[in-house]
Amino acid sequence: MDDLTTSKDDISHRLPSKIKSQLPPETFRVMWSSGSTGLSKPIVWRQDTLAAERLRWNTHVGFTHEDVFLCLHTLDVAHATDLHLFSSVAAGAHLILLPESGDSNQFVDLVDKYSVTALGALPTHYREIINRTREGDSTPQRLATIRCAMSGGSMTTDQLLSDAYSVLGLELREIYGSTEFGLAMISPPAAGGQRQDLFPVSGVGVSLRDNKNPGELELDSILTADEYWRREADSHYTFGPGVFRAGDLALQSNSGGYQILGRASDYFINSEGNPINLFSIDEYLRKRYSTTEVLSIQEKITGTDQFSVMTYIGANAPDEATVKKILLTEGLPEESIVKRIARIPRTPVGKYDKGALIALRRFEAPYGPLRFEYGAPSDQNRVVVMIPGLGFGAGIFRQLAKELSNATDVYVLDLPGHGKYTQLNDYTLSNYVATVLDFLRTVKSDDITLLGWSLGATAVWKIIHENTISDIDLPISRAVIIEQSPRLTLEMNWPHGAFGQLTSDLVIDISNTIKNDFPRFINNLAVRSSAPFEKEVLDSKEYEIGMVCQKALQILWEEAAQVDQRKAIISDNIPTLLLFGEASQVYPTDIGNWLHSHLSRSSYIKLRGMGHIPFLEDPRHSADQILKFISD
Repeated sequence: MDDLTTSKDDISHRLPSKIKSQLPPETFRVMWSSGSTGLSKPIVWRQDTLAAERLRWNTHVGFTHEDVFLCLHTLDVAHATDLHLFSSVAAGAHLILLPESGDSNQFVDLVDKYSVTALGALPTHYREIINRTREGDSTPQRLATIRCAMSGGSMTTDQLLSDAYSVLGLELREIYGSTEFGLAMISPPAAGGQRQDLFPVSGVGVSLRDNKNPGELELDSILTADEYWRREADSHYTFGPGVFRAGDLALQSNSGGYQILGRASDYFINSEGNPINLFSIDEYLRKRYSTTEVLSIQEKITGTDQFSVMTYIGANAPDEATVKKILLTEGLPEESIVKRIARIPRTPVGKYDKGALIALRRFEAPYGPLRFEYGAPSDQNRVVVMIPGLGFGAGIFRQLAKELSNATDVYVLDLPGHGKYTQLNDYTLSNYVATVLDFLRTVKSDDITLLGWSLGATAVWKIIHENTISDIDLPISRAVIIEQSPRLTLEMNWPHGAFGQLTSDLVIDISNTIKNDFPRFINNLAVRSSAPFEKEVLDSKEYEIGMVCQKALQILWEEAAQVDQRKAIISDNIPTLLLFGEASQVYPTDIGNWLHSHLSRSSYIKLRGMGHIPFLEDPRHSADQILKFISD
């Protein structure tokens, strides 16, 4: 490590030539920021600067070869390398890695087994351990060897400090820094669970912008990253000149130390001009309801200088009305929105990923296809994405989605111009497929199941084919196809058209009916889809039959009637579950058997006595079949 601090060796010869020609000389590491507050940015560190900064930190805190570090993060993120790997290597100490699949119970076991003395974790990690610790258990005694338990200063609340002490017996030390600056400040242990001021690491200068107290933190050190790679404007603002702008608000106390008030973006100014700390409200909700699945973000209202607040809650959070009432009590405006999602995304470090939520927002109705999200009660990685059929909004899937969410996260989409997906100009399937592929890139899972019913299945097949032939490489593991044919129109040697009789002439007739007598088409659709039951089974508004604009319906009908997917689905051939109703009037021929015989990786279930919407007639049975397929 000493050699590294003085080395001027140009290591660029070890890099690919394409990158070598663009990086500054003597670059040691290019690392992306977590993106927890927005978009990730690539950070450039020199080798000697980084090594010297880590050694300075070790000296200041007093780590030695007798310490045992425990790392909760994977080694591809800065929290792991900066706080644990480099510190332990520089001190000659032991480093224990929590397996990626590890939970809070395994964390306690490792501390106990290896007599861990030092660790750095996020407030969410400590909160999860606190929430799982029961009164009278042995957790505090098993954590007693930890002498330096560090927690991120910009997110650590008074409540967490108090709970960590009273429940776990830990006197947390708040730390403050960033991937691009390094470690800037650390507090003494929180004696009795009481907050202590943060003080600068030796060699770090700390001030408040424009001498305002409280104000935005500005830091100064000769040992920082050089820049954001190829982000000139961001680099100019953050790194200089002569100062590092942290983007956090702080209060300097009479002792000369600092208290972090939170990200500047966490403060919402209400109509009375009062600042409201959104993070503090979120932490109150997390504590009160024993959940980590709460996050509030303020967003600028398009075309105005005003901001609104969107509070996201996960599956195990309280209901939307309860959260909204608390937000209003805390002074947030009536326009604040509470939205339940499958689960709040995290960065690889474990921070709440605001950037992912902002990216996801553009896919939400009415500007995108995403209508509903349901989160499984336990942590797991599977996701089911559901697309309904022509003439129906996403509401037709409500019951099935709720049943599936007992074991998997679920996203329910609208077709273009259907349900709430109304703000768009292009209703074609090709445009829709491109939009859904973009949406799937935001889904945090490596095990995605696409479920399509009727025309939704046509869209699923198109998405799978596009993913197969392009270099998109999304983790689409399997498909569930409910009641659909790869070719809707009859032709020579193809009897499996829609309704068992859809000819080219009939396609034109139906198109004219959609154009000239829209209610009649919807009524006929209800009769055929509900059979063998009476169409009144679809009368409930929650099923959203006919919740579609006439133009979108006509465009999609005419496009679907021309599609022939027989060759594509045979070549793509991913694991597929085929569900067909024995009494279906939409597909009265045995198209399910044809698909099963041509798709070597398929399973075929013919549902006795059911029609075109088997998942509505018996949602639990349909869900059981789907979940069994996914598990197998």
